Amino acid sequence: MVNIHLVDAHRVPGILSVALAAAMLAAAAAAPAAAECQGEKIAAGTVLNAANLSALSEKCLGPVRLGAALSEHQAWQIREHKLEMRLMATTAAPPAHRTIRATEKYAGAATLGPDRTLENYHAGRPFTTIDPNDPDAGVKVVWNHIYGQPRGDQFGLRGGSVAPNFVYTLIEGQSGLERIQEWQFSRFHMRGRTEGEPTLGDGSILDKSVLFAVSPQDIKGLGTFTIRYHTPQLNDTWAYVRSVRRVRRLSGGAWVDPVGGTDQLQDDIWWNSHPAWYSEIKLVGKGWVMHPTESAKWLPEDQRAAWQPGKPTVPEQFPRLVFHKPYWNVDDVWMPRAVYIVEGIPPGFHPYGRRVVYMDVENDNYLISDIYDKRNEYWKSFTVAVRPYPADDGFIDPKTGKPELYYFTAWGQIVDFPRRHATLFHVSPEFYMFAQGTSLEDLSLARLEAAGR
Repeated sequence: MVNIHLVDAHRVPGILSVALAAAMLAAAAAAPAAAECQGEKIAAGTVLNAANLSALSEKCLGPVRLGAALSEHQAWQIREHKLEMRLMATTAAPPAHRTIRATEKYAGAATLGPDRTLENYHAGRPFTTIDPNDPDAGVKVVWNHIYGQPRGDQFGLRGGSVAPNFVYTLIEGQSGLERIQEWQFSRFHMRGRTEGEPTLGDGSILDKSVLFAVSPQDIKGLGTFTIRYHTPQLNDTWAYVRSVRRVRRLSGGAWVDPVGGTDQLQDDIWWNSHPAWYSEIKLVGKGWVMHPTESAKWLPEDQRAAWQPGKPTVPEQFPRLVFHKPYWNVDDVWMPRAVYIVEGIPPGFHPYGRRVVYMDVENDNYLISDIYDKRNEYWKSFTVAVRPYPADDGFIDPKTGKPELYYFTAWGQIVDFPRRHATLFHVSPEFYMFAQGTSLEDLSLARLEAAGR
């Protein structure tokens, strides 16, 4: 495997030309796989920081040299923005049993059609083999991410409850915490389902989702109801307009709009767009990246949630936020993860010029994204930490005899470096995978309207 180190264009504006970037990406994709790291091992729990970055970079963390698992921008954040990482060796983080079962059942059926469409797909991971020489390899990795994720009834809600299941913290790099917003996000999968029939309805709809603010009062009800399609058809999206207390339909371009007043776009909800909407998607290669895959592994299970609602103080509510400049860092464990590195060029009306996304080879999770502006200069970093959650629908993994586990979002961080501003989201301990007592009717325009009342 090869780690991709892109030149730090934020610190030296304009230094990374498009031609140079293309040459670097092509060379990296052709590089041979790395051998098992031989040398001094780093002890689990060691804290990586600016003071020991150089010394530890040459040592081994699990199967890889630490320096080879740090992206150029991660090393820069450690040096310049006080990022610290509790280190741990790579552990297994496999897909859920039902995903593996569906992948085995339908292996080899899925194909790519015109406009990067996915054809003959049923459930599980669409493409079990990624050939780096395949010109469509990057598109296949994206489809594996879209459909290889947990796909039961839905996530987020239980019994129709409107209790918030995550919170945004908006951070200003000089002064600290600006604002706390409670939100709810729930999604119902219509295709690629791994329990029961793989497809509901006529097969045209990928999923339905509701995203809305719960508090504070001045943004209560702000949000969207979205229907995503399996085909390149643009999303159908409705928004609640507080001024008239009504729901209004948005244009098909709403997928590039920001979420509320945050640094996150609708397109940043994992890879939240049809591959056909991007001008170009290509596989850069396979490599390594450091990532908090076992978020808060050192803590007891009841303390692993990134948000602890009901606690008396803000530091207690967000126990892993680091409350000193630049205020957006998170105290967590990081490990080397084997990744597919995919470069996407969005359409011209998209705010981003391009993004380089690190997708987990083992479980298809979206881990890290390096985002560039229209001048091809480094703009944002996006990290999505994950951890295992048990299925709430009672399904028992026959291999373990315990509830099936899904590696899913624990917290996320989007940093806009030129603005020195960040948005973090922290998932509640009351988050449920495939929550019982819910139905498709729980995700509707009526729910969005009710949220604003």
